[in-house]
Amino acid sequence: LWKLSIIAEGVLRRILDDPRNKAEHGGPTVALIDGIVARAVLTADQLGLS
Repeated sequence: LWKLSIIAEGVLRRILDDPRNKAEHGGPTVALIDGIVARAVLTADQLGLS
């Protein structure tokens, strides 16, 4: 999940830097990325990794 959130953050930054990078169907949102990070933290806590 951490890798996914890092990739999504990079895609979002590229879209913000140049809107032409946005796909026709859209791109990741801040809410989506925050949700992925929250799931990653919860998963790490459940596995005793934090």
